[in-house]
Amino acid sequence: MPARIRHSLDGHHTRWLLVAALTAVMLVAVLMIVAGTVSARPSASAAEYQYATGCPADKATSPINVSEVSPPAHLVIDRQAIAPSPVRSNTQTVVFRFHVSACGGRSIVGALVYQTPTPYQQFSASEVATGPDGWATITAHRLRFFPASPRQQLLVVFVRARKSGEDLLGGISARRLVSFKVNLHS
Repeated sequence: MPARIRHSLDGHHTRWLLVAALTAVMLVAVLMIVAGTVSARPSASAAEYQYATGCPADKATSPINVSEVSPPAHLVIDRQAIAPSPVRSNTQTVVFRFHVSACGGRSIVGALVYQTPTPYQQFSASEVATGPDGWATITAHRLRFFPASPRQQLLVVFVRARKSGEDLLGGISARRLVSFKVNLHS
């Protein structure tokens, strides 16, 4: 073997080549599992699948009960609506609608959805469960601090979706801020 090649295959380079080769093999294995060309555990049962993903084993698109979802899956507040839109200076009652999904976009039945506008005391806060279509409908009444300013253009609402009995900050809960248009001059 020529000296130049022998020198380049010293201990440091050999270790580097070995690490690179093992990394490449592991990457290919992971990509094959993700792509579905090979199964990580061909004998995995539906219960093992649910434990690993937190979602029901069936691949249906129908709504699922919140009790069927567990970590590491999370709820997602993926759609929202308000009536009237836009909110006007004389609005006394608004109706919020929030859609909750999980496990690849499946609607969630029975998730508890809490809303409160921020800053506080613009409209009443409340919590209701999602219906069979995954939507929670919440009626809120005007309070003393709406509008928050004479130039208010958005009503910002804190929204939380959760499973009953779980920690508010843990489990499968989701939180987000959403905004709705306000027009005080019409």
